[in-house]
Formats: sequence, C-alpha cells, structure tokens
Amino acid sequence: MARTRRIFSEYGTSGISRFSGTITEEYIPELRGDEGRRTLKQMASIDPTIGAMLFVIKQLVKSAEWDTRTASVDESADGKIAAQYIDEVLNDMSSSFESTIASICSMFTYGFDYKEIVYKERLGMKAKVPSKYNDGRIGIKKLAPRSQLTLKQWEFDKTGGIRGCWQENPLTGKRTFLPIEKCLLFRTEEETSSPEGRSVIANAFVPYYFLKNIKELEGIKIERDITGVLKVRLPADMFTDSNLSSQLQEWKNLASNLRRDELDGLLLPYDPNNPELYDVSLIGSAGNSGLDLEPVIGRLKAEIAQTCLTDFILLGHESQGSFALARSKTEALGVSVTGWLGLIAGVINSHLVPKLMHLNEEFANLEHYPIVVPRLAKIPSYVEMASLVRSLAFANFKVSSSQEILNSILDSYGLPNVADEEYATMIEANVEGIIQPDVRLIRELNEMERQDLEREGEPEESEVEGE
Repeated sequence: MARTRRIFSEYGTSGISRFSGTITEEYIPELRGDEGRRTLKQMASIDPTIGAMLFVIKQLVKSAEWDTRTASVDESADGKIAAQYIDEVLNDMSSSFESTIASICSMFTYGFDYKEIVYKERLGMKAKVPSKYNDGRIGIKKLAPRSQLTLKQWEFDKTGGIRGCWQENPLTGKRTFLPIEKCLLFRTEEETSSPEGRSVIANAFVPYYFLKNIKELEGIKIERDITGVLKVRLPADMFTDSNLSSQLQEWKNLASNLRRDELDGLLLPYDPNNPELYDVSLIGSAGNSGLDLEPVIGRLKAEIAQTCLTDFILLGHESQGSFALARSKTEALGVSVTGWLGLIAGVINSHLVPKLMHLNEEFANLEHYPIVVPRLAKIPSYVEMASLVRSLAFANFKVSSSQEILNSILDSYGLPNVADEEYATMIEANVEGIIQPDVRLIRELNEMERQDLEREGEPEESEVEGE
C-alpha cells in the first residue's frame, strides 16, 4: 500500500494574534508594538527596583560557565574534532562570547533578542577579517545585535512559522529584511510561537504605573507641606474683561511656578485708592495630612520584585528578613536562570551549530553534532558542603582520592587549590589508603562551618534602627 503524502502536510496555524506583521498577543495594550518596547525600555531605565532585578538576572546569566562537548552518544574522533571546532568558533569572534551572552540578556527587557549571524573565512590574523586560525574553515565574525526598537514588522509563512523580520534603519528610514535562516532568535519563553516571547518585567507594569504616579504625588505633597499653597487676589475685571486675559494668564503662570528657586519674589502693582486690590499670600499647610504613602510605595516595590523572584533585594529595608530566607529566595531565582540558560543553549545547539556543520564540508556528514552546555555554579553553604563530604565518606567514597573534586571543594571555601606535587606527596603519605588532612585546614573549615551555622540561625524578625 502506497504511503499517502498527506501525513507530511501541516493543516493548522500557530494561532498568533497579529495584525500586518505586528504581534498583538500582549494582554496589556501599553506593551504592544513599538510603543510597548519604548515603555519597557523606560521601565528598565528609570525604575530602581526593575533595574536591580534585571541587574541580578543578567549577572547570574553572565557568570555561567559554558562547555562545548560531543553528543552523549558520539565517541568518534570526528565528533571530538567538531566539538573543538565549535569551541574555537565561539572564542574567535570580534566580540567575545561573554559579551555576546551579555547582549542576549536584552531579551529579559523586551522578551526576545534577534541576532544576525555574520560569517567569515578563517584565513589567519592577517586576513581582511582576522581569525586566530588559518585552516580555511567557515567561522563566525560576530553575532550582530539588532536593536528591538528598530525591528518593525515580522514575516510569517501560511502556517504561522517565522520567515524573518523587517528592520528600519533609524538614520535613513530604509527597511532591510533579515531572514530567519541568517539569524538567531532568543526568547524568554517559547510556549507559543510568538517571535517576541514576553518580557520578564511585563507583569511589573501595573505596580510600576501606580508607583510612578504615587511618587509624583509624594513629591507634590512634600512641597505643599513645606511651602503651603499660594493665594492671589486679583481685580474682578481681570476675570471678565477679555482685554485683560493675557494678564490673567500671566498671574496663573506665576501662581503655578512660584517656588524657592528661580522665582524667589513678586513685583506687585500698587493703587493708592485701593491698596488691597492685589493681595498675594500663602495658605499654611496643616502639616501631616494623615495619609502615609511609605507603606503603599513599599508594597508596590515588593510586587515589582516578586514578578522575577528577586524580592530578596528588598530584605534589610524592612523590619523583617533573615539570612536563611534570602538564601532560599536566591536559590529559587537560580532555578529560573538555569531555565533561561537552557533556552539560550537550545537556540545555539538547534540552529547555530547545524548551520556551521553544513557550511564546512568535513562535518556535513557527521551523524551527531556537538553541543554547548551552560552550567550555573551553585555556591553551597559550608553546612551543606560539610554534610555532603560526610555523606560521601559514609558511603566509602574518599573525596581526597580525587584531586579534581578536592580542589573544587576548596574553591567553594575560598581556599587555595592543592598543587600536583603537593597532592602526590599527600598520596604517598596516606595511612591505610586514607589521606591525613592538615590540622590547620581542619581548624579553618570548622570555623567557617560554625560561622555559617550562626548565620543560618538568625531570627526571622529583627528590629531596624531608626534614623
């Protein structure tokens, strides 16, 4: 029986809500399209809490270590050569791989990041486009960033798949099509097929909006409480005579702008027949209005920080909090960042690596492609580390029998590594297969563990000294 080709057809569409290449998926109208991206940039640029959130997330992503390795099922020599080649490519760009990862972090603000792949031929350092290698292979000059504010319109195929994006040059107004085959699209989430993902600060828009307005009201309230309200008595004709409308407007401007800065005094006309015709005075403030805005501002800041699990940045600014609580919250953020790192690595492994393999004939027939793997270092507490070592010892696994594991543990404690010669001496000096640790080292580790236990045992509530 002949196999029908209808099984290879795609019937449905992605279902993305869009209009003429503009994505309209976002529930909040203020965050859609060009205007929405400008709003997100404003939020990230002027709000201290949002700025701190993004800073923490970006620093965690930038601190990740990246390793290039062969596929788990590939043990061939060609696979190892391909993995070495990918590692060379990522470290042979005009911008370092670290700065490229930092640039990709713009997706946290806008929801996505679009990079154009600029290739080069590896012909040595003296070539027009320099390279550390001179083997004629195709490498990457750079993963060029394309500002989200200049990406105007997406192109889709009939099923909703992404064909590319139109970029508008901000200097000339000319539009250029950037095909997806020549680009990499990084997104914060891929649950839908929307090319724009969703900004991690989108959920913070509502508290940000109210916080911005309440801060303005707070400034006005402070000014009014200090200076009072200006009262001006003017002739009645000035309100009814159209010929005096310009003078009335000048008085209105003066009443609105008068404060102790550029305007520090008044020049008033004087009529001997009616000396009280013009009267300017201040209505004194009643002082405390009874409305305390500080708790409202604090709650809105907390709501903003909670959207990205970064509310630990507010600990210490209020009347409660502890070291243990902060640690649990940072661990939760670490899990989220690990997920984002996985999305970044997925784009590199699914799109960039295959492109490079196909461009170089010696790798075109490779069955399994190498992969790039990120690793976010977990900084354990000394209590956790001590418990781990004890558990391994109970299972008859001697940590000291592996120089790599021993040095990794010493690194986490901030202690110097064991050199090769010193480790060889330790192995020779073992007693019944067990290395005898230095007494001074044990004393230092015990002291660190004691200090860590004290921090873990801090009370949940602590009084904050008033200023």
